[in-house]
Amino acid sequence: MLFRSGIPAVIITLFGLILVFQRFLPWFAQSMNFIAKKLKKDIISLSLKDLFRYKSSFVRSSMILSLSFSIVINSIVVPATFQVFNEQGAYYDIGSDIVIRGFPVESQYLINYITNLEEVKSTSIVRFVNLRDVSGAFGIIYSVLFIDTSTYAETGFFREDFADDSLDTMLSQLENTGFSVLGQQDELLALDHKIGQPFNLTYKSFGEKNMAETGSYVGQSNLTVNLVNDYKFWPAFIRYEAEEDASSIYYHFVTSINNLNSIKVTPYSIQNFLFINVEEGYDIAKTASFLRGIGGTNVYDVESQLFVKPDTPRYAILFSAINSTMLMSFAINAIILTLFAAIQLIERSKEIATMKAIGISTRQLLKLYITMYFALLFFSMIIGIITGFISSSMLMGVLSVNRTIPSFTMIYPVSWIILSVSILVLAAAIGAIIPVFSTVKKEIGSELRQSA
Repeated sequence: MLFRSGIPAVIITLFGLILVFQRFLPWFAQSMNFIAKKLKKDIISLSLKDLFRYKSSFVRSSMILSLSFSIVINSIVVPATFQVFNEQGAYYDIGSDIVIRGFPVESQYLINYITNLEEVKSTSIVRFVNLRDVSGAFGIIYSVLFIDTSTYAETGFFREDFADDSLDTMLSQLENTGFSVLGQQDELLALDHKIGQPFNLTYKSFGEKNMAETGSYVGQSNLTVNLVNDYKFWPAFIRYEAEEDASSIYYHFVTSINNLNSIKVTPYSIQNFLFINVEEGYDIAKTASFLRGIGGTNVYDVESQLFVKPDTPRYAILFSAINSTMLMSFAINAIILTLFAAIQLIERSKEIATMKAIGISTRQLLKLYITMYFALLFFSMIIGIITGFISSSMLMGVLSVNRTIPSFTMIYPVSWIILSVSILVLAAAIGAIIPVFSTVKKEIGSELRQSA
């Protein structure tokens, strides 16, 4: 529903921005006229004066030209950004190229078999458990992710902006003695714990260790935790931002897999994963398909999570629509400027004939009118590019409304933008030159008859 209401809002905002920026056309014409006078370019100065004098008619054409440039920028920037955002989101949800959930971590033979596959670059065991404290007014859940610090950096997905320190630095800190953990920044503020200060947490424990100590399988246990660093987001672990008014409070800690023996839980309460990093050049989907013959249906891969994948009907339809939009924009630019120039030159044919009669050459007339339309085109291009970038960011905000982690980063394919804008300018320039040439080449008598 938000997507449906968001797109029209972006379109209306785009039109509004273009309308607002059109108010700068007189200022643009006067500024360029001032520069032309300083350079003693009299014909160019006269041309820019006409741009200011007939600003009402020029604004109407400039709006359509600016819109064409904006649409082309959107057609390039939004798909490029969304593809990267979609891929990064898939990696964040999965945690690696391939993940096997419910993996039998006790089977060293199976681990070695998968690790030694030609398609596999590295593997890493990840284990997860929820420690619950229900003794207070709120249900507190300490979610703990146990990772292999020696293999996680090579296997797992982690972006630089997910933490203030590098992943290697944080993993090395987890190798400190004691139950060293990494905490989520926002959650640590709620806990009022600072890095470097150990603290105790209480959780509901189960198992044989309790029986030996208290005579019951169920009990309350204390755990001293050493907070060595913090992070903002952790792939396949932090899915939602912290909520202040939640009835159950979650705290997410990351620690070394060697600390798993320090907690009292039953084996069935531990979730086991095998993260797999595929060698470059090998197909992730095919490797995952092969592993499903080993790990069953609990094998998940990044490519299966992508919304738009290459060589799929959805991909072909999307980019066919984008290409059609761009071709339409090229045609609109050429047609609009051609019609505008042709109509205006017909209206000014008597003026052109008078200028010819007093001795202005065809070359000077060409320079006069081509400069005028090129100035209009240049102004429209600037406005179109600016509004295109702004509306692209707004469109990505709408497309990513259901995902805040990880946030999107705008991608600007500079070469494609330059190429497309150049084609747009060329198409519009040709559209302007044709009527100018045909008009100024006419004889004085035919122009006077046409104006009459």
